[in-house]
Amino acid sequence: MQLKSVLFGLGLGMVLLSAIFLFAYNFEHGQNNQTDSQIIEQASQLGMVWPEEDAVEIVRKALEMGMVFDTIDNDDVDDIDE
Repeated sequence: MQLKSVLFGLGLGMVLLSAIFLFAYNFEHGQNNQTDSQIIEQASQLGMVWPEEDAVEIVRKALEMGMVFDTIDNDDVDDIDE
């Protein structure tokens, strides 16, 4: 009889904990009221690179942001042909 009570308590605890986590997750992540254009604008401000851009321009932007590449010399970026 005692084992039955322990298993019932564990099951009930898991169900309640799952419900609490479900509500907490929905409260945290369920309030995104931004439109697609607002999300794209924010991503552009944060430095998102669009696939249509030229590879040389991508490297220049990355270097401006402070990225260092092992395969190229950062001083020779102006010598890259467009």
